[in-house]
Amino acid sequence: MTITYLKRGKPDAEREADDAGVRATVQTTLADISVRGDAAVRDLSQKFDGYAPAAFRLTASEIEAAMSRVSERYERYQLCPNPDPPLCPSAARLYYGYRS
Repeated sequence: MTITYLKRGKPDAEREADDAGVRATVQTTLADISVRGDAAVRDLSQKFDGYAPAAFRLTASEIEAAMSRVSERYERYQLCPNPDPPLCPSAARLYYGYRS
């Protein structure tokens, strides 16, 4: 029986070229942030996330509001990262709203 490869990785030379391109992009980005600071971060945030706030520093009340939105979900996850009933029955009951 012969082995049939469905997909092969890129040749080493191609991977090295890709790595060099990524390295250059990261270096350019970090240099821009070093020179322009928050303005560069804001531009990147707008470009990649469509988010460009006036300030990135959150107030205590903004942090508290965000924490209250995720705390219940986080607590459920802490009980069992995978609330699949066979793997973690007690967490699954909590996740799906059951009470034992």
